[in-house]
Amino acid sequence: MIRGRARPAEHDRALAIRQTVVAVSLTCAGKGCLPRSIAIALLCRCRGQWPTWRVGARTDPFGAHAWVEADGIAVGENASIDSFHPLLTVPPLAR
Repeated sequence: MIRGRARPAEHDRALAIRQTVVAVSLTCAGKGCLPRSIAIALLCRCRGQWPTWRVGARTDPFGAHAWVEADGIAVGENASIDSFHPLLTVPPLAR
């Protein structure tokens, strides 16, 4: 399990990783929320931490989105993230 034995991610560190990911990848900088969220989670894991990884949807208008959270806060997302209802969540394991 990739998230095993990792500490919960810290928001500041996860945000710095997100900024790096979008700086080096056109896909992740654009509308590529799934590869961006996976890249952030994996890079956090390389540094011994794991964020909460989420995939969710909204109904009006329909949309799907993937994102990460750290310290209970969505990392680098705007306020419209609140309109998405999480469908799949992969949190850090309890220690």
